[in-house]
Amino acid sequence: MRTYFTLLILLFYNVSFSQEDAWVYFLDKPNAQTFLNNPLSILSQRALDRRTTQGIALDEKDVPIHQSYIDQVTATPGVTVMAQSKWLNALHVRGTQQAI
Repeated sequence: MRTYFTLLILLFYNVSFSQEDAWVYFLDKPNAQTFLNNPLSILSQRALDRRTTQGIALDEKDVPIHQSYIDQVTATPGVTVMAQSKWLNALHVRGTQQAI
């Protein structure tokens, strides 16, 4: 009986403090043209040479997420940024359901 009671308490503790994962998608990249005009700020010379050899052009997917977007999400209480995807223009975040 004591084991069941302990297990029940742990279950409720886990549910009440559970964390949720979510992706926050952004609609635009306001800094895209700045980075595309200066490709060495986002890729190495070797990467640019390789892309030129393979005929792959730079586009908006190569531009990182705008820093102000990251700062706004990071400043949200109870939310932690876990990962970034410049290709998806999104952040993977973790936090409580209310915070997200």
